[in-house]
Amino acid sequence: MSYGTGRHGMSVIASLQKIPKDFWLLCLATVFFYSATHTLTTMLPLYVPHLGYGADVSGGVLALFLVVSVITRPWVGKLYDERPPRELFIAGIFFFVVGTLVLLLFPSSIIALIIARVFQGIGFSIFNSTSYSFATQILDDKLQAQGIGIFSSSIKIAMGYAPAIGWILADKSLFIPTMWVSLAFSLLTMGSISQIKSARSRLATSLKIATDKPLKKGRLFNAKAVFPGVLIATNSFVYGALIPFVPLIVAGKGLTHVEGFHFVYALAIVASRLFGGGASDRLGRFFTIVPGFGVLIIGLLWINYSQSTWQFLLATALYGIGSGVIQPSIVALVADRTQREERGSAMATYTMHSDFGQAAGMLAMGYMGKLMNFNAGLDLAALVVLGGLLLAVFYCKSHPIQKTEA
Repeated sequence: MSYGTGRHGMSVIASLQKIPKDFWLLCLATVFFYSATHTLTTMLPLYVPHLGYGADVSGGVLALFLVVSVITRPWVGKLYDERPPRELFIAGIFFFVVGTLVLLLFPSSIIALIIARVFQGIGFSIFNSTSYSFATQILDDKLQAQGIGIFSSSIKIAMGYAPAIGWILADKSLFIPTMWVSLAFSLLTMGSISQIKSARSRLATSLKIATDKPLKKGRLFNAKAVFPGVLIATNSFVYGALIPFVPLIVAGKGLTHVEGFHFVYALAIVASRLFGGGASDRLGRFFTIVPGFGVLIIGLLWINYSQSTWQFLLATALYGIGSGVIQPSIVALVADRTQREERGSAMATYTMHSDFGQAAGMLAMGYMGKLMNFNAGLDLAALVVLGGLLLAVFYCKSHPIQKTEA
């Protein structure tokens, strides 16, 4: 199987017409689920101090969510290859809702917060792995990067408003209403998932995959997804170090009127993913991955050393463009390297690396914020993503990319 090669793409309108209805319903459900998630993400750095704990505990609580997700990913991938996706979608939403209810019942307890984040981490792991696997299976092979660009943009659409909701409410110590908003988004997710018809049966069967041989049982780990996973982990490290800590970073800089950060970030990343996905399908994966890493590093360093609100927001847009170009190409690289019937284990391995990167970024930023300052944490994040850039460049040199016909 070839991968990372260029392809002559079809027109945008023709390609959109080939995307099935269930894919769009998945995108809608994803918007709601990530709204539930991100509403709480920006609340926690303010909520933990409200309970009497510092930035290191905030980073630990945020990272716990993803550590739990990393641990459960392999099992989710295995189950996806064996069970109907709808069962996993419902399980993911159920665990997340249970976690939110624990928060609502015991809002003043740090132990309850830890328990809640464990449940929510399990729910996130199940929903996220299932949604990525489902998306790559129902998309045409020639539309992988473009389709994943659209799908992942639905995540960032939620990023355009949900973190701001959590930030605004939590800044006024309205923590309980923030939790109720998250719960409402979870219920909307359930309603959207219930409308996806092709998720009601095992996709490997419904899509008639490998009909000439028995379907194999799922695997806990897929080695083919490790290299793309390492690449995305460096990008995710930056996300974990930056996004949850924006309220504290901004306060440390003394900047005002930066409430539009999440909107600017989401707008830049959505636009770049829609463009970057199609470019990746036409030109090849690394023709977008390598420049994307470069733009991301420039944007991150500019964010770190910006001295005014306009510089901070322009740097945010640059960072969003770089990150937005990278992600669809890396997900498509996973699809390029694997067969459809093993996408569950492949996407679980890939997203496990992504979660690990985010968790490491959150932990590093929390401790850097306590021991030194947040500027040092962002410098460290820039070095990590530089490692991803060098790895991608080295891979390109050792695996020459040839442009081929589709």
